[in-house]
Amino acid sequence: MAKIPCSVEILTFNSAKTLPRLLASLHDFAEIIVLDGGSTDGALEIARAAGCVVLPQTDAGASGPISDFAAVRNKGLAAATYPWFLFVDSDEYVSPELMEEIRGILKEEPPSFMVYEVPRKYVIDGVVIEYSITYPAVQMRFFHRDAVTEFVKPVHERIEVRQGIPVGRLRQPIYVPQENVFFPTKWFQYLKIEAVKYKKFSIGKCLKVSMRRLGVAALYAWRYALLIVSGKKPRAPWKHELSYILYNFVHIFFLWRARLGA
Repeated sequence: MAKIPCSVEILTFNSAKTLPRLLASLHDFAEIIVLDGGSTDGALEIARAAGCVVLPQTDAGASGPISDFAAVRNKGLAAATYPWFLFVDSDEYVSPELMEEIRGILKEEPPSFMVYEVPRKYVIDGVVIEYSITYPAVQMRFFHRDAVTEFVKPVHERIEVRQGIPVGRLRQPIYVPQENVFFPTKWFQYLKIEAVKYKKFSIGKCLKVSMRRLGVAALYAWRYALLIVSGKKPRAPWKHELSYILYNFVHIFFLWRARLGA
């Protein structure tokens, strides 16, 4: 079967444990671009053996943990040779159904949309989670390069869509395996990156962000209560859901600590 004419971007840093699973799920895509931050665990060898295009995340070479995700994403976007682009995290993997859905879209003349949101589903202990307080978890992950400008935001990066471009939504998911741990350490890395911009916020803007975060925490708590009452399963474990609720309070702490110069 012909390869899917689409470039796929992956960011890696010591991702040897999860990379083989992801690459296996991408076997039908024509180009896979791996941007590496200086892995020492064999991730580079795995990527090269799979035929990936391997590039350093920065022009200086090995960089370690990323300080500006959008900048690295944009480097992969510039290196892509196909007009259609999909980006996936190194600890995720693409469902076979999603791969075939994308193949079908690219056979259309012309495709119905130029930018697509993709649903994401957690996988915990091998079980696909159908119910969680953060669902629907959709992100713009698949798009035509002419329909977008660039990635923005140093953390929780997103692609900027050109004005007037419609956005569709795919049906099939990207799977996101989760270790059943409380408050992953990578979240602190994200908060430290965001804290840099908070130093420049006015008190009024800090208050607005704080109120928004409190609103999200309340919404998640309400959703969790509804899930418990409904009895719907498989749902995410309580520790997983509590982490997402508490993240908002920790976010507020980092915000004010950065703003007040603590």
